[in-house]
Amino acid sequence: WQRLKSLDTIVRVARGDVSEPQDVRQLALPPPAFPATSGIWHTAGVLADALVMQQNADRLRHVYAPKAVAVKILHAATIGSSLKAFSLYSSIAATIYSAAQSNYAAANSCLDSVSLWRKNAAQVGASVQFGPWAELGMAATGSINSRMKAQGVGLVTTTQGLIALDATLRPNASAVFALTPLKWPKFLRGAVPTILSAFAIRRNDVAPAMALVPTHTEIAHCALSLGAVIEMINRTAGG
Repeated sequence: WQRLKSLDTIVRVARGDVSEPQDVRQLALPPPAFPATSGIWHTAGVLADALVMQQNADRLRHVYAPKAVAVKILHAATIGSSLKAFSLYSSIAATIYSAAQSNYAAANSCLDSVSLWRKNAAQVGASVQFGPWAELGMAATGSINSRMKAQGVGLVTTTQGLIALDATLRPNASAVFALTPLKWPKFLRGAVPTILSAFAIRRNDVAPAMALVPTHTEIAHCALSLGAVIEMINRTAGG
């Protein structure tokens, strides 16, 4: 355990495989001297991109393990507990198909389904279908970043991502959110389909497909800091 003295917060740093039940149990059960786990933030994920004809069982297992399998284990380990948060990093690929990512799209759909199940069972749970992040994560590499931009998919800033995660803690929050900036003319090469029409803001031909995010003005004035992140975690963990 490490203490951030300036913020009077204790952070436990541990290594484990979230697709292994034994590791999850060890991570979910803190030492007796510390309070019980009260919030889950699942961010794990890997890629194994390939066109459908090249997909196979190994690629599917590789992508499913840290996503679908891990969340199933976390869900089973905490069902009925008094968690204040069960927040999952899903992907917009689950709604807007991304080429060569059928396995990844399916794995993230499992996260969304678990979140919906938990909500229907009066358990906390929220799944955010994130688009690619600009400053960190799998899309931060040059090749993926360039490909996304060429397709008209914008990048999520760290501040926007934090706002989205904060929204999952709101009372009566939806089970599934979506967050990704899109340039409609480039992304769709034409008209916006009905399923996305509610999000298509015509201003400057750029529309953030966000079911939860505040206005651009609010985002612009939201300063990101370690203190802000810790504050959000404290509201979950009660620290």
